[in-house]
Parts: sequence; structure tokens; C-alpha cells
Amino acid sequence: MEELKLLCFLDVLGFENLFYSMGGLKKMAECDEKLAEYVKQQKGGLNIIPLPDGHVGVGWLAIGNAYFSDTILFWTLYNKMSLPSFTHLIAETICYGIELQLPFRGTIACGETILDSESNKYLGEPMFEAKHTEESQEWIGVSFGPSFAKPDLNKEFYLDTVLPYKSHYKKNAKSEYTTGIVVDWPRR
Repeated sequence: MEELKLLCFLDVLGFENLFYSMGGLKKMAECDEKLAEYVKQQKGGLNIIPLPDGHVGVGWLAIGNAYFSDTILFWTLYNKMSLPSFTHLIAETICYGIELQLPFRGTIACGETILDSESNKYLGEPMFEAKHTEESQEWIGVSFGPSFAKPDLNKEFYLDTVLPYKSHYKKNAKSEYTTGIVVDWPRR
């Protein structure tokens, strides 16, 4: 069995409108260059997590990434140590996008996937889940997808990384994509 991976799919809201309102190709290329550099820098780092028993867990969080046009993918192996740090990374990325005037909307999903930036292979159900959940939202921010409704995946949240929220879904959103769990980026 393939290991479970966390996947975050981020898409720039209103990309075409931003292209014209920013002044066209030159300005968008400047923003794109800064964003591409930011994404490339996200390779991972020291992962320090407070554990429920009062101890501190230390490890290395390896992050994969891909960036094309107005879409970013980040991923890592799923475990209870990686989810809080991964969620922090996504909150930071949303804030960085706002600084660049590139508002992101996205989804975090979990499951078996093939995510390989060297071969440009991005396959698996989490990709579909992420895209459908992303399209169900009307806001700047990231929701957790329906894979996190599974009992074995929804126990690892740290309260400083997520918020319960449902008011950002479109009226016609399919209920299977509306978990009500979002990344707590506003407090970042």
C-alpha cells in the first residue's frame, strides 16, 4: 500500500482579471518570479511539535512542490507530526500571496497519490478532491477536503492551525466537499 500524502492545491483567485488590473504581462511576470522563487524555497525544514504528553517531537519535514501558471501544489507524507507544520506552511503561503496581490483559494486533501515534480506526474484521488473542494469556495483561504472526515485523519489537528468555518462555501456547493474545517491563516 502506498503511503498517505498530504496535498495542498492552491489557485490564484481571478487570475485573468489580476493580469489586466496589475498592468499586464510585465507586472504579472514580476509577481510570478517572486512567487516561483518562494515556492522553490519550500523544501522542508526542522519540524518541532509539542506533544500531548508535554514532550516535544523533533524531526525533518520534507516538502515537495510544483508551480505552474496560477496553481501551486505542496505535499508531504501524512503523519500526526507533519499535519500542523504543513498547515503552518499553507497559512504562510496564503499571507505571502496577499503581500504579492495574488489571493489564493485552495484545499488540503490526503490519500494515495503520485506527486513527482521531476517527471511532472500528479495523479490520485486527492487531486480530484482538492480541485472540487477548491471550486466550492468563495473566499481567500484553504479548506480541508472530505478525506479529513475519516475518523483516522481528523484527530491530528492542532487548534492553533485550524478553524471551524462554513460560511465561505458557494450556495450550490455539493455537501460532500464542505467539511467546515479551514486553515487558520488570518491569525498568522
